[in-house]
Amino acid sequence: MFDAEWVGDDLTTEQSFATLGEFLQFLEESEDDEFASTLMDRFDVDGFAAYLAAQEMVANTDDIDGPGNNSYLHYDSGAATWNVVAWDHNLAFGGMGGGGDMGGGPGGFPEDGELSEGFEPPAERELPDGELPEGAGGRGGAAGGGGMGGGMGGNVLSERSLADSTFAALYDTALADLTGAIYTSGDAAARLQELVDLLTADASDLVTVEDLQSDAETITAVLEG
Repeated sequence: MFDAEWVGDDLTTEQSFATLGEFLQFLEESEDDEFASTLMDRFDVDGFAAYLAAQEMVANTDDIDGPGNNSYLHYDSGAATWNVVAWDHNLAFGGMGGGGDMGGGPGGFPEDGELSEGFEPPAERELPDGELPEGAGGRGGAAGGGGMGGGMGGNVLSERSLADSTFAALYDTALADLTGAIYTSGDAAARLQELVDLLTADASDLVTVEDLQSDAETITAVLEG
């Protein structure tokens, strides 16, 4: 089941779902040689490498290939290419509790497991004129966006991309560059301390000093890991 969160003026809803269907079919059914040689013509591979590297850096195990496949896809009709849009980072920096615990870290779910008041899941719809390729379940993006999800982990886009040696090298480079620029440089640690100081001074009615320090220690462990 898929949902179009936004459809641009230059596409109809039907066109956006048809375009999504073509992309999903390519992901599922293309031969390895075709996938490796034409993915860059259909998808922003540089942006995707940076996205995956960033998710690794913040220890977000609930990303595009995590339990909820949490991400959106955006279609640029002018360039006729897709790109991934980061979404749902409340379980980053240890919030997944090692992959199974849905709380216990910065931004973890409430202990009672209840959703926020007024939350309503988005409406879903099937792609018109045919079934989805086998294994492409969950919510997926259309023109403008849409959650790309399904299953309990694993994502064909991520798995096939990382299995390609050229993309894997692109990912390794992105991870090294981002780590150096943000973590090794000390910028991340300095920014964390700025936020701790700000919240301690101005948000004591919203978060206790003990919780703030605990979360800061959890994030610091990731930064120094």
